[in-house]
Amino acid sequence: MSTTILRAFGALLVVPALVAAQPPTLTPAVKPYVAVDTPVVALTHVRVIDGTGAAPKEDQTLIIRDGNIVALGAARSTRVPEGAQVMDLTGKSVIPGLVMMHEHLY
Repeated sequence: MSTTILRAFGALLVVPALVAAQPPTLTPAVKPYVAVDTPVVALTHVRVIDGTGAAPKEDQTLIIRDGNIVALGAARSTRVPEGAQVMDLTGKSVIPGLVMMHEHLY
């Protein structure tokens, strides 16, 4: 195979990965319903209920990057990434996994 063909094939493999890595674009109709639109969010001093029946974990920091939970730990020892939007949720609870599900919690 020629070098040109190999480069073209390599580019075809890279482009889908780059497209997939782009954050989703919110439409104007959706934006009014989105309170946080940043790549990295740190929920600090929050109670985490994991849904397994285990006791809730108190005073936790939950780090979300690009919509995925990347870290969870005690607030005193979990490092908040530089540039993260920090939300102090003292007195609040989170239940990871219920976002975007059809739930009736009211």
